[in-house]
Amino acid sequence: MEDRDSEKPYLLEPGEDPILLPDELDIELFAEFPGIEIEDESARVSDEEETPGVGYGGLPGKMVDPVRIYLKEMGSFPLLTREGEVEVAKKIENGYQEILRVVLNCPMAIREIVNLGKTLRTGKITISEIINDADDEVMSLKEEKIQKRKVLHLIHQIDKGTRKIQLLHKKWKVLKKKSSKKKAEEEIKKIQASILLAFKQINLRGDRIDRIIQKLKQSNV
Repeated sequence: MEDRDSEKPYLLEPGEDPILLPDELDIELFAEFPGIEIEDESARVSDEEETPGVGYGGLPGKMVDPVRIYLKEMGSFPLLTREGEVEVAKKIENGYQEILRVVLNCPMAIREIVNLGKTLRTGKITISEIINDADDEVMSLKEEKIQKRKVLHLIHQIDKGTRKIQLLHKKWKVLKKKSSKKKAEEEIKKIQASILLAFKQINLRGDRIDRIIQKLKQSNV
């Protein structure tokens, strides 16, 4: 049964952007960056001339595995002090952060996240199937709807930010002044940071992240 509340907008905090449908989002971005064509969602970003240091990077040969990091570090100490446990936890967190950076710098991964949002919106999956700390049996119907709208809003922010980055890449290529290029690069980095924050706030389940990573590996991205 289709969720009747899927069409209701997420209740925004002051200063937050409203959720837009894809066509409305294109209009908004075109108004913000006039004269630049909006790239189709399914199109890949060109490798010909990417912005130095801020382009969409490919996946390395081996992904960082937080569990392996943990086991490796645990095995290197006969007994861990409290300080040692904290240090291991930091290394695990660093490994997780690296995974997020790699995944979110890949257009295909972003498309997977956006598609996940579409599946959630249509009610084909529940919120507890994609995020941590969400149990259908514990949450009330109202709480579940609030979580769903929040996640859809965050996914929208990721999609919107990614489209802005694509447009800034096009803008960067035609800029002549180094100062203008640097300004565009800084803006791209700022948007990338906001995308990373939004993804962390979604709190996607580990198995969902693993599925995205596996698809990237299978596609040899």
